[in-house]
Amino acid sequence: ELCFRAYNPSPYALIGHHAVTSDDAPLPLPDDLVLAPQEVYTLTTAEIVTEPTTFNLVWTARTATRSIPVTATAAAAVRVPHLDASLSFGRRSNPCQSQTLTVTPGTPVVYCYTVLNDGGATFTHHQLSDAAFALEHAFAYSLTPDLAVGLVYTRALTTTTTSQVTWSASLTDGRVLSDTTQGVVFVVPPSLIEVAVLLDGA
Repeated sequence: ELCFRAYNPSPYALIGHHAVTSDDAPLPLPDDLVLAPQEVYTLTTAEIVTEPTTFNLVWTARTATRSIPVTATAAAAVRVPHLDASLSFGRRSNPCQSQTLTVTPGTPVVYCYTVLNDGGATFTHHQLSDAAFALEHAFAYSLTPDLAVGLVYTRALTTTTTSQVTWSASLTDGRVLSDTTQGVVFVVPPSLIEVAVLLDGA
């Protein structure tokens, strides 16, 4: 439930109320709403939240006497258990930075599998899978909110490879959540330069 509360601290009554959330959805406010000095107006709505969300609100009105505009903003964050998996690539001398990489055959490629706990609960057991390499890796680790954990593998590829990655993790109550991501390493042959030599009689 979202509880919106508007308070008028001014000595003037406020009319012409209009309020919108961050996705430009208007709140159902009465057209004849008058907020007297020191008065509070409360509106409650319900939302189904499946991932961490921040609700932002902009509330505007004007004074009933001189129509002076006034504006107030507010925000509330809702935390739910949630994972955000990512896959990035790099070379041995460079950190993982991109979801795509182009290399020549046999070049060692660093695979960085990472998961961020951007929710509001702790995960205890983890399972990483990458179908492109038949990778299945399970381990125990206490991943608390707002922290990340990762695994690094180095592979020498001979063909272009697309990774489909799934990271699953267990909550302390036994529930399992997962997130998927993907990345591509393009393998191309080395570039060639052709040189032509022309001879004349001199």
